Amino acid sequence: YPDTLENPFGFGLQFANLRHPGWWLHELYHLGLYLDDHYGDNKNDSQTEHGLGWWSLMTPGLGDMTIWEKWIVGFVSDQQIICTSSSGGRYWIAPSSVSTKKSKAVIIPLDSKRVVVLESIRAAGLYYKNPIHAQGLLAYVVDLNNTGHGFGLSLIYPKNRKVDIPPFFMSAAPLQVGESVEFEKVKISVIEAGNFG
Repeated sequence: YPDTLENPFGFGLQFANLRHPGWWLHELYHLGLYLDDHYGDNKNDSQTEHGLGWWSLMTPGLGDMTIWEKWIVGFVSDQQIICTSSSGGRYWIAPSSVSTKKSKAVIIPLDSKRVVVLESIRAAGLYYKNPIHAQGLLAYVVDLNNTGHGFGLSLIYPKNRKVDIPPFFMSAAPLQVGESVEFEKVKISVIEAGNFG
């Protein structure tokens, strides 16, 4: 619903948030590239299906696209993706919002329809205002079995971490140096970090 001169701020209009250019991008990626929303059940609760929290352009947070989305639409080449087994390894990845030819993601297959994705978040691109706690290694699962609207991508959120720390829902998801999370039989640890990734 468009804004009008009589109601320039869209008060009372459905979808008045389309005044923000980020929402135009969000909606155009639905139409042009068939990306779905990733906000889970929209309850803003870590105990239920929380999706990507508010990480990604395809959530209410309107951040940068995830590295998974960038890979799907061709913004990142296959050569920038490290695909490895869950048996272990050490990998260095550049921040996902920085222009570089270096590796930008680690993808760990869990089975034929699910993978763990790891990407480095820094104060760059659409995340240029992110505070320190919202920078680090972002880990999430892509589940191609979970095809409901808003589902299919879900953060691996560190236990005992609050979900309502500003600036947005689940902004404290990235792992810092010395932190680890586990998902099924995969353990993810950050052993080194800096502006480089």
